[in-house]
Amino acid sequence: MTMDRAAKAARISASLWTQVESGVQYKRGAKVPASTTAETLQAMAEAVGLDPAPLLEQAGLEPTEPATGVGDAEAIVNLAGLSEQDLRQIAVYVNGFRAARNL
Repeated sequence: MTMDRAAKAARISASLWTQVESGVQYKRGAKVPASTTAETLQAMAEAVGLDPAPLLEQAGLEPTEPATGVGDAEAIVNLAGLSEQDLRQIAVYVNGFRAARNL
């Protein structure tokens, strides 16, 4: 899988993927350590089919709540009432699932 495809599956930009992967970003022209969130690291790991727990532990971050619930493939999932964060997590999970299966 290319980095661009992995970034797309994680719903982040390719430049953010590069910053997190390299550990470096530029602010006002100065090279500084990259920072990120547990949600981003979890999305990145899931996008390439890895368990995010070891990565999050190494970064000293707590995992975000995983998307849960598996139903009938023909069923419609009711997402009403979920927070924006919940919806983003569901999207990350679905995109990681698709990326892992080259869909």
